[in-house]
Amino acid sequence: DRIKVGMPYTITINAEHGNVTFPQTMCDDMSLTATPDYGYHFVKWSDGNTANPRAIELTRDTTFTAQFAPNQYSLSLQCDGSQGIVEGAGVFDYLAQVQISATPAYGYHFSSWSDGNTANPRTYTVTKDVTLTANFAPNTYSLNVSCNAEQGSVTGSGSYSYLSNRTIEAIPNYGYHFAQWNDGNTDNPRTYELRQDTAFVAIFAVDKYGTCGDNLQLTWRYDTGSQTLTISGD
Repeated sequence: DRIKVGMPYTITINAEHGNVTFPQTMCDDMSLTATPDYGYHFVKWSDGNTANPRAIELTRDTTFTAQFAPNQYSLSLQCDGSQGIVEGAGVFDYLAQVQISATPAYGYHFSSWSDGNTANPRTYTVTKDVTLTANFAPNTYSLNVSCNAEQGSVTGSGSYSYLSNRTIEAIPNYGYHFAQWNDGNTDNPRTYELRQDTAFVAIFAVDKYGTCGDNLQLTWRYDTGSQTLTISGD
């Protein structure tokens, strides 16, 4: 603004990111007030004076420029540390364009930020102090359980969340018995913590048994899976 103040002096006022106000009734002695826009703060006048408001006495044509600077705001990021990490937090100038990212740990995937935004990585415009939380979710993995259908059946197949505990079971048909799973484990039923796509095969063995000893008073059973012969009786 250029304002004629009395005679014969003129005051020129400049301001960017704010404005300067002064009395409506002009006089040789007056004061200037610099008011910043949102996100900015007053720093000083062009002549180095930092008073605000400031009193001035005009003795010649004068130019005043109010200098403003952007405020700084805190951008905080958080997440469940067992599920992933976040990057990009800090203190930035108003309207700074900041890239933030969320990196999931194994077994998890990024789902959203706490403000509902699903971009990742994401450019965030800083306008105030803010805290954003990265939300992660467990991956889904398949558990496939199979066997020779002529020898028995199995249960427990499906799609389940990472780290979920699932129970699988092998049920032999008549004339067979469960021997082991394909990884050598002999628990049945068996509880398994799912960490990846996994397949198990139940191995059954043919029952072999009979009698022996004097007067056939003993019974025997041979487990072909564990290669164990069991003899019982007197």
